[in-house]
Amino acid sequence: MGRIGETLKEARESKNLTLRDAEAATKIRLKYLEALENEDFSELPGRVYIIGFLKSYAKFLELEDQALVEEYKATYRNEETAQTQALKSALPRQGETPQNKKLFKLAGLALIVALLFTINFIYQHNRKDVAGEKNMQPPPVLAEQKDEDPDSEPEPSVSTRSEPGDVPETGNANSDDLGQSQGVKVTVQVLPDAGLKSWIRVIADGKQIFSGILQAGEKREFNGDKLVAIKFGNAGAVRVTVNGQDQGIIGQMDDVVDKEYKIEDFN
Repeated sequence: MGRIGETLKEARESKNLTLRDAEAATKIRLKYLEALENEDFSELPGRVYIIGFLKSYAKFLELEDQALVEEYKATYRNEETAQTQALKSALPRQGETPQNKKLFKLAGLALIVALLFTINFIYQHNRKDVAGEKNMQPPPVLAEQKDEDPDSEPEPSVSTRSEPGDVPETGNANSDDLGQSQGVKVTVQVLPDAGLKSWIRVIADGKQIFSGILQAGEKREFNGDKLVAIKFGNAGAVRVTVNGQDQGIIGQMDDVVDKEYKIEDFN
């Protein structure tokens, strides 16, 4: 208890009054009178109320009310100044209101998202361009053939799709040439993994005999007398056998590979 509170309490007790008596006479609530005597000013609504209650209570107790008010102001001025400075330091600087800070954060986040989206778009676009160079689509000169039925046989030398138990024809040999070479027989099979496929173009002895897409697990045989040249799209999905000799998988996924199979290399 400070000097102001002691003065109030001593004056009340000297008149043999209780806080309840003072409350009835001043119409100031008991808890506020008690706060004044204990100098617990945080219990009062605010500085204006503190000064008003202090004046009324001092007059009721026949004390110098203005002197007590001045003493209160002098005693708590430093404390109020410190609190004001602390409050100012806690407040955002001019132009940095909470709303502005939130807007700045949102704008920064939006900028980052836009930048990431742009980078991803450029990456995907470039990736598609690269893939377009390696994809399984036929070159422009063959574009007019893209609607052809993959199972059609433009030339008599193209064999049909192999099925279990089928024995494909082996080329242009006849009964009079059994001692001679049967030519070049190339078997192309797409690996059976789901989703794999490969576009191929086949030229036998200088004549194109096939252009189309083979699906996963599909097998085809192509015959030529002296030379079979094949362009493979997605070469890593294709296994090749020439005249019964396994050539293995001929490239990497998405690679475009050109191969020539000559009769003299497989006799």
